[in-house]
Amino acid sequence: MTTYQFPAEPAGPVWDREGRKWAREFVLWTTLSGPGYKYSSWLGLLYEQGPLTDEEPIT
Repeated sequence: MTTYQFPAEPAGPVWDREGRKWAREFVLWTTLSGPGYKYSSWLGLLYEQGPLTDEEPIT
């Protein structure tokens, strides 16, 4: 049997694979980058926008 473990939810911002910054507001994660203002749970963010990093991309 395979066991999967999700990474712990960080307190600070994270960046997705396209370089968009996501910040936690109460229990949801939000972004102002890209089309519209999106909300997501931590697991939803991992699934829809992953992989994620806590290091800001170099631009």
